[in-house]
Amino acid sequence: MRVEQIHPWQLPRVWHILRPIIDKALDHSLGEQLASDMLEQLMNDELWLLSGIDEQGDLAGVLVAEEIVHPQKKELYVHAWATVTGYGFDDWVELFEQSLLEIAYDSGCHYISSNCRKGLAKKMTTKRGWDNSYSVITKPVPME
Repeated sequence: MRVEQIHPWQLPRVWHILRPIIDKALDHSLGEQLASDMLEQLMNDELWLLSGIDEQGDLAGVLVAEEIVHPQKKELYVHAWATVTGYGFDDWVELFEQSLLEIAYDSGCHYISSNCRKGLAKKMTTKRGWDNSYSVITKPVPME
């Protein structure tokens, strides 16, 4: 098993495979964006796109992250992270996490962050040593 970066020049060949997996991860968000909304940034090399490749050489997972510069710190923000099947996350978390740490370190980021569902937050905090720094709560605004 390995994690590989997908570069902009590779996207035309694989985007039709990756887009639905990224959208599957984004289905758990508030609908702020779709995979297609990220394509221009990916083509401009403004986002990190990582793929998990299994022992047979097949795609097993995808992760999209972005470096965000704040006035005092720089973060590596994970927009989307999903396995192809929706299962087997535990098999991949260590490899993807190591890749994120390497990117963050090489890019001068102070921390890695992601908005995620409670189940993933629990796994990452109890098993992987992440901090649950704060919770995000939302309320839709009625549009009349």
